[in-house]
Amino acid sequence: MEKWVEEKLYFEGDTFYSDLLSELEKAQISVYFETFIFKQDHLGGRLIETLKKISQRGVNVQLLVDGVGTAYWDAEVATTLEKIGVSFKVYAPPPWKIFGFLKRMNLNAIREKILTMFFRLNHRDHRKICIIDERVAWIGSMNVVDYHLAEFFGKKAWRDTGIRVVGPRVKELIDSFHRAWSSQREKIKNRDTIVLGKKWTKEIKKKFSVKNRILRLNDQFIFRELLHRDLIKRMKKAQHRLWMTTPYFVPTARMIRIFKKKSREGVDVRLLLPHHNDVFFMAWVAQSFYKSLLEGGVKIFEYLPSVLHAKTLICDHWAMVGSSNMNHRSLFHDLEVDIVVTHPENRSKMEEQFLNDCLNSLAITNEGVQKFPLWKRALGQFFLIFKYWL
Repeated sequence: MEKWVEEKLYFEGDTFYSDLLSELEKAQISVYFETFIFKQDHLGGRLIETLKKISQRGVNVQLLVDGVGTAYWDAEVATTLEKIGVSFKVYAPPPWKIFGFLKRMNLNAIREKILTMFFRLNHRDHRKICIIDERVAWIGSMNVVDYHLAEFFGKKAWRDTGIRVVGPRVKELIDSFHRAWSSQREKIKNRDTIVLGKKWTKEIKKKFSVKNRILRLNDQFIFRELLHRDLIKRMKKAQHRLWMTTPYFVPTARMIRIFKKKSREGVDVRLLLPHHNDVFFMAWVAQSFYKSLLEGGVKIFEYLPSVLHAKTLICDHWAMVGSSNMNHRSLFHDLEVDIVVTHPENRSKMEEQFLNDCLNSLAITNEGVQKFPLWKRALGQFFLIFKYWL
């Protein structure tokens, strides 16, 4: 399998951002920064100040934030950034103003406009990427916000995972950044020749193979489909362990069946989820699946020390880290990016971290599930009605 030239893992935000800021200060050519949330707090201020310094000495700096994740940024912020030499864009700005055009449009045009705006609102840029000098990529699930740092939040700082990589595949990440920058997804020509009765031709399978791909991007239709199939296939083939860490757990029915089937076959299937969730109702939704999973032999742990926000998967000797959750948003809607960990010592570090996280977690039991308040179970089932958008 292809390997990254360099690869370094981070399991907390302080070191991750300290090293990232140090490397940003040494940038010579370009910086492409893309994130879902960018708050104007201590960390955000440090990052803006660093981007200002390097842009003023001629480095090309482009900052892309999501229109919903960073909805509070306005034209004034953009003007300030451009004054310090930082090119700034918002990915799919939210359509807050929908009434001004109603009187000027007929019913069909209004319907089309509202559907278009809803479609764009539902497709977010959930990636967290920083590409420096077109050779180094920093990727993970850490947004630009203080709660990732123990410096400000102490023991309550979020548990997260990030990675720094160097290798030829970074070029693909740059291309993907530019597609998101222009808010255009690359179109596949003659799509009808690609999908034939849900069977992929050998030629297309070979051209778009994701089997050994170490950079997993879903910003093209064909890759989203193939990556999903590859994920399902890897989970089905697991022989020893299937360890998943995800803060937002809304799996498909197919994945639930796989978890239970592999557990019954003797595979060590573990799910590491947050006990404290930043989205209050997501815990209730996740708990809706507990009874069935536990009956199937799946081990479930809820991380106790702080909010768990890491997104990782360990499947036998294959490991992945990135921005994708195990939910419908990541699978079907949002832009995501994940990295396959290729160095054996780093895979061992991920395994060790997972086991340590489990030791700091509450092991969920059938008896514990039965004690969940009825109102929580009812609300969890209610929110599941909207699982396609969660």
